[in-house]
Amino acid sequence: MSDIRSFAGPLGVTIGVTIGVMIVAMIAALIALPFALQSTSEPSPPTESADAPSAAEAIAPDLPEDAAPELAWQLDDSPRSASALAVSGLEQWPGERLLQIRAAARPRGDWLSLDLGPAGRIAGPVQRRVAHANGDESLLVRDGGHEALPRALLTWGEEGLFGRIQTEQGLFLVHSDAAGSWLVDVNDPKLSVDAFEHDVLEPSARTIASTAASMASGQEAIAQPASDDAHLIDVMFAYPPSMVERYPDGLITTRLNHLVAIANQTFVDTQVPVAVRLVGQTLVDYRASEENGETLGNLQQALAGNPVAGLGTLAAQRNALGADIVAFTWPHDIETRGSCGIAFFPFFENGRYDPSYGVHIDNDGFSNWSVCSDSVFTHELGHNLNAEHQRSRSSGDDPERSNYAWIRFGELHSIMGSFGTGDQDRYRRLDVFSNPAIQCGGAPCGSSAPGTGANNAAEILQLAPILASYRGSISSESVSRPGPSALDQDQDGQLDRDDPFPFDPFDGQGDPDPDPALVFSPRALADEADTDQELLVVSSGSNEVLAFGIDGEFRSVALRPERVNPGPILTGYSDLIADSEGRLYLLANGDVRRYDRLSGRLIDVFLGSQRPEPNDLLSAFPRAMATLPNNQFVVLGDTAIERYSADQGRLLTRLQGAEPTREPANWNEQLDLALRAAAHIALRLYVAEATGNRILAFSAATGQRLPDLAGPDNGRIVDPWDLAFDAQGRLYLANGEAANVLRYDLNAGFLDEFIPSGRGGLIHARALAFGPEGDLYVADRERDAVLRYDGETGAFLETVVEPGANGLDAPVSLAFSARIDQTVAGTSGHFFAPERAGEGWLVERLNDNTAAMSWFTYPPDSDAEAEQAWLVGIGAIDGARMVFDEVFVSRGQGFGVDFDPDSFELVPWGQLSMEFHDCNAGVAHWTGPEDWGSGEQRFDRLIEIPGLPCGSEPRPAEPARPGVSGQWFEPQRSGQGWFIEEVADGALFVAWYSYDAQGHQQWLVGNGEIAEGIAHFPEMLRPVGTRFGSAFDPGEVVLEPWGSLTIRFTDCLNAVAEYQAIDPTVGAGMLFPERLTQLEQLDCAIP
Repeated sequence: MSDIRSFAGPLGVTIGVTIGVMIVAMIAALIALPFALQSTSEPSPPTESADAPSAAEAIAPDLPEDAAPELAWQLDDSPRSASALAVSGLEQWPGERLLQIRAAARPRGDWLSLDLGPAGRIAGPVQRRVAHANGDESLLVRDGGHEALPRALLTWGEEGLFGRIQTEQGLFLVHSDAAGSWLVDVNDPKLSVDAFEHDVLEPSARTIASTAASMASGQEAIAQPASDDAHLIDVMFAYPPSMVERYPDGLITTRLNHLVAIANQTFVDTQVPVAVRLVGQTLVDYRASEENGETLGNLQQALAGNPVAGLGTLAAQRNALGADIVAFTWPHDIETRGSCGIAFFPFFENGRYDPSYGVHIDNDGFSNWSVCSDSVFTHELGHNLNAEHQRSRSSGDDPERSNYAWIRFGELHSIMGSFGTGDQDRYRRLDVFSNPAIQCGGAPCGSSAPGTGANNAAEILQLAPILASYRGSISSESVSRPGPSALDQDQDGQLDRDDPFPFDPFDGQGDPDPDPALVFSPRALADEADTDQELLVVSSGSNEVLAFGIDGEFRSVALRPERVNPGPILTGYSDLIADSEGRLYLLANGDVRRYDRLSGRLIDVFLGSQRPEPNDLLSAFPRAMATLPNNQFVVLGDTAIERYSADQGRLLTRLQGAEPTREPANWNEQLDLALRAAAHIALRLYVAEATGNRILAFSAATGQRLPDLAGPDNGRIVDPWDLAFDAQGRLYLANGEAANVLRYDLNAGFLDEFIPSGRGGLIHARALAFGPEGDLYVADRERDAVLRYDGETGAFLETVVEPGANGLDAPVSLAFSARIDQTVAGTSGHFFAPERAGEGWLVERLNDNTAAMSWFTYPPDSDAEAEQAWLVGIGAIDGARMVFDEVFVSRGQGFGVDFDPDSFELVPWGQLSMEFHDCNAGVAHWTGPEDWGSGEQRFDRLIEIPGLPCGSEPRPAEPARPGVSGQWFEPQRSGQGWFIEEVADGALFVAWYSYDAQGHQQWLVGNGEIAEGIAHFPEMLRPVGTRFGSAFDPGEVVLEPWGSLTIRFTDCLNAVAEYQAIDPTVGAGMLFPERLTQLEQLDCAIP
């Protein structure tokens, strides 16, 4: 073992930087990090020309140098209630994807700033303004930083604001309702955006020829184009009271104006002479059905003059307004509506088109993971104009027809494209109709080739005059079409019309600098004794898995999964399973993903759902998981109980049945059931489903259906969410909004209400798990808490995880697991307590058995003259613990070249142990002298050494990370030295331990850059101002500027250090450091 005297000087301290980001040595950067050293109804479209502008012509006047863009809104961090979020169905929307905003007054300036929160800010010129008849105004805002490309269409009213914003991160919506205004990030590929499957009820009008023939045979007089050569389609909106509750006062009209503005922009960009005019709106008391298809039929019957409850005056109102199209809009509900919208194609009969089929439905807003965007109105209006989906999802693939959407799989599609749930292509939509005469993606936006034709625009052009004649015009409002837009949605500098990959900044080549994949090996776990288990909680609202002790003591953020695409990856269905080798199986981003409990990093996508390919899962939205003892892994999907081999993920399910059923004979049949949870025991699989509110049973040996444990409409199950078995084999069901837990005997059936409704303050029983001591833990999704109940009696014991503790937000799954019981080479690094920023630990793992530690801190109150302190020790590694039985404090005289090595003295201080919960967190326990006292403190990782990714294989040295991390000292002046830390490619941190002229300990810190083996630290700092232990106050820490430091590495073992202090009594000097410690497995190569 190395001499402790040598370790005493170089053992370092920690400095804060954002992991993976180069930080230069500036006080502003230091303040944020480890020493967190706190330092001192009828719209009027725009009147501009429709000619396409050049990039230069599109640019608004430059922003004056002394002016700032007008703010469109401000972020509002005031508390938001569940009832407020429920107004628009946002109560289950991932919290970090939803920001409350306060809309500013309608902007009057030429430049506007849009604050997107974590996604940054857009500032750019207002290119166009559109005045609506009721006083509303729509603005087209371009991005001032990218040749003034269009970025946002915003509609302001007196009561609120609506908008669509395209960014490099994807689409954002601005939404106002009765509860306020919201910025909504919809950029998660597993959110269902604009579900357009099965959204037409009548066969297409077929061919353009049939349309032309109909025009000559008894059809009403064809409407003539408006004054600007556009066919004018008048639209009346109808809506139930729920829409008025969502959009009170004049807000409903502003909402409708925004939808019409988007449609008009789409027609212009498609170069089709069609314009839409909002001529009126009406409230209807319709209650006959909640389903889109049935309601659309009722609307058609009402418009045909037949009596329909709640729609009795609809036809008369349409006639009075001269509305060609009736659009019915109501709040979205994923459980009942069936799709985001539905429409009739034009219906031709008896020599004429029937105007009663000029109707469609638009769902509005959000429902759990499903969102109906502002483009639904345009898409469904396209169907009214006979525009079809792509050939594979149309009324029929006729080689003689070309009335289809344009699709380039993996690249783009036009607005009439339709894709299955979870299909990645549904997020690559351009808001234009297919038209081979225009360009998108660097090629024609359609096709005229026989057999593959795609030209919705031609069909729309033929049908538009017919639809515009469904009713004679009553409104005299003039309509002028807006100018064209030119988006660059992936922000790579190419307009979408020119970019072959308009949604991919890498143009199909993938990320050129991906993070290295984790190389996983089975982890060492503690024995499954009571004290060695931890409780893992899926916090869906914060996109994290949190780890707690069985007593509720917070341990760490076990997982913070990275996003595959911009957006949250955890939902209300994110189930979790922990295995015996340290892997965590998590339903994340629609996949079954495996993560390493030690490092928190992704191991692999065990079962993927990406559409159209590659994918393993039959469902794009898996709901729950379970394991079976015969090497089977079970996933509950949308339409099936999916089974896979647990070792290789090979599909075992062989789907049966042409149509989904609600009464399966075995587990291979397609299902029309809302599957929620699964659990197994004794070769039986039990499945809770919410369609019939029952518990199904299957043989895990044969798959055959067994008698239900709880049959349909049993009167007890109202909202089933989770299942769990106790040690006696009894089954427990979390009954969601009923706020209770039911207990069942597998033979006798229902036993009792084990936890009565509301006991212990329970509001929403979402997830269950039995702890190692036999108690039942219940996740309350509504209270953001975990409750503990006696496993025998159901008596309430305690709230083991308090509401919102450590960021817990909408818990949806619980799992108990043995704790990690090891450290690895990558454990080396910097650790600190965020609430005590300004002090912390440097930890070095030297080999399997030995570790070194330095604690940078401040002296106790009893030492009034000293301003800084540092402690050092060498210890033994015992599983997940590093034990330092001898910790020392040192004494010395002089700094730098003036340091006197003969003055150096080591003084025993006490003991310290550090227990690591994983790579990134743990707890320290210490016992020091009387003046220092004893205590314990949680700590988190601040910096991971780039060459030593924790839990994976080390990375080879490169010029930007040469492997110089470690302790350096000058043998002639042993007792002082440097800790050098690579924090990112090209970026270093240094801590210099030494003494002042009065013999007090001193430490300096700095951030710098390294290139060609030379490291520059232009601003070294000296943190002072506070005391040790309970007297520590991060607010008292002051960063005193000290001077500069340059280190030139001649090789991996030797260097030259030159410093220049601000204090003339310290002055300048040159020292010759040599490497003292080599971190385990860290490669070094000096260029």
